[in-house]
Amino acid sequence: MGRARFAVLSLLAAVALLSCTREPSGYGGAGAAGPNGQYRCPMCGQRWDGYPSFREIPSQLPAPQAEGWIDRLREVLRLEELSKEQYVADSRKFQVRMPYAMVIPQEDDHIAWINQLFSAYGVPSDGEVPEAERTETLEQAYRTAMQLETDLVPKYEWLIANANQEQTGEVLNTILYETRMHYTMFEHALSMGRMHGGMGRGMGPGRGPGMGPGTPRP
Repeated sequence: MGRARFAVLSLLAAVALLSCTREPSGYGGAGAAGPNGQYRCPMCGQRWDGYPSFREIPSQLPAPQAEGWIDRLREVLRLEELSKEQYVADSRKFQVRMPYAMVIPQEDDHIAWINQLFSAYGVPSDGEVPEAERTETLEQAYRTAMQLETDLVPKYEWLIANANQEQTGEVLNTILYETRMHYTMFEHALSMGRMHGGMGRGMGPGRGPGMGPGTPRP
């Protein structure tokens, strides 16, 4: 997908989300990028084509054989679970809806998809989730979120490069796409707070997808 079309689709997603008049029913649910390659607004459920995704996760898959691959997948699962806990806690603490209302359902997707991969591999996904940080300001919350997403990018890149299996690569590539987008959403929310002279309610949902290949800029 060319960068211009990529940016247009991201803008359409942002416009549709901001124009949605329904209140979110909660932060759980099926998430945003469905297995049919469509995008779903986490607020109203409206779908539209063009959002990159994968078709389905088979019930059985051969586990990648690269040394440490499964352990690294467990690591990113724990970080995704931590990210969700952090975002739910911060959105409630600071009474901020955006960009959390868009990011949290996608975090639910990431956790569900990775667990489905473990099920398909026939191996456990056990592990302890780190404790969420106790942020004191909304600016700190946004910076914490940006760091969480930054930490995930190279881990997903390594997993994709060493997957040696198409379906697994497609799932992880979708998650990486959204991870870069999440970074940009929080970066945008942080810059908007500064622009208006204070860290009020986050407006989101961001300027578009991530910064392209590699770790997002700090």
